[in-house]
Amino acid sequence: MNNTSEKKLLLRTRLTVLVSALALNTLFALVLSPLYSRAFSDKAFGFDYLPDILDALMLITHLASFFIAYAVTAYSVFRFSLKKTVPTILIFSFLTVYKYGLNLIAGWFIYDAVPTAGSAINLSLLSFAANVLLELLQYGIVIFIIVRIIRKAMPAFMLRKKQLEKLGDKEFSLRECVFPFEKIYEKKNPLQKAALGTAIAVAALRVAQRLVYDVFVGGVPTALDDIIWVAVYYIGSLLILALGYLFMLLVLMKLDASDK
Repeated sequence: MNNTSEKKLLLRTRLTVLVSALALNTLFALVLSPLYSRAFSDKAFGFDYLPDILDALMLITHLASFFIAYAVTAYSVFRFSLKKTVPTILIFSFLTVYKYGLNLIAGWFIYDAVPTAGSAINLSLLSFAANVLLELLQYGIVIFIIVRIIRKAMPAFMLRKKQLEKLGDKEFSLRECVFPFEKIYEKKNPLQKAALGTAIAVAALRVAQRLVYDVFVGGVPTALDDIIWVAVYYIGSLLILALGYLFMLLVLMKLDASDK
């Protein structure tokens, strides 16, 4: 791939994160979250299961935004470098702040409930800061996992390149070392390994947050209904792990299809 094509591909990866995160975060902040708040607080609004449906849709938008950005980050680090991936990281980080900032402002104005008391404002800002920091912390952990896995794999690829050059083959392709995916998971493939590590991290953090809530806020469930609900949550986290990994593979294959 020549330099011009490489620049276009790099730009395409950044635009992928920009467009997808902007669309999904705006949908969450301006549509799903306000509707959920209204349906949850006003039982006459909509129908009985509307809050549950909206809650599921909010989770889906969150996860889709995460896994698209995380897959693009892994691809960009592997295909280009961590340094060239920094703009992608900054774009998604900014759009995380945008999501919760827009959601905060939308909640104030849609319901004509702009807080005036200092304590109310402080509580809103505290919730905003906590949500942003948690998601940025998750992204930071994911970046660490991705960079560590890919950097560990690179010496073997560089050794292969030198061996091919000794044999007179100058057409070494880093891309062909990982694409196309031959199996659902191959331990030697750093992108698949990074995708699995990322999915595990996202699922584990969800479990950790639930454990903290159960222990320090909601209390350990004792009633049968509560136990079943908590069990469903943990099983759902495993489902997120599996589907998140497969979704990242699809995004990676889509990115590879444009790398021609």
